[in-house]
Amino acid sequence: MPQSEKRKRHRIKRLGCLLALLVIASLSLFLIFVFLPAVRYAREATRCAMCRNNMKQIGIALRNYHDHYGSFPPAYTVDAEGNPLHSWRTLILPYFAADVVGPQWKEIYDQIRFDEPWDSEHNKQFNEYTKYDTFAYATEEACLNYPPHI
Repeated sequence: MPQSEKRKRHRIKRLGCLLALLVIASLSLFLIFVFLPAVRYAREATRCAMCRNNMKQIGIALRNYHDHYGSFPPAYTVDAEGNPLHSWRTLILPYFAADVVGPQWKEIYDQIRFDEPWDSEHNKQFNEYTKYDTFAYATEEACLNYPPHI
């Protein structure tokens, strides 16, 4: 077999390998672009479900507060001079289920000084503990498009 014919066959084999790689890469990109929106939608749907559950937990805590005091909590509490101290979110903490706010909520709640502002030196140490995911919400887009309107 002459040398030029061997080169020709070798080039054809290399071209075939490159063509196969190109086809595989194209199919991979196609599949990624097809399934990427589905994954994003699933994440948004999960966030929306979590948001709805958080709203339900807040509603239950507000109802429990109302059952205990006969009224809903004020938007915020004030001191004798009318300066704001704490918001309704701090007031309803004991009425959440323990699995919502964590097992340490009772100890933290008992240490908060309600006669001092939420950002006082003493109360600042609890700010990190009172930031619960329950008060977070999903994107507006997620909840408007869930469940899917078919």
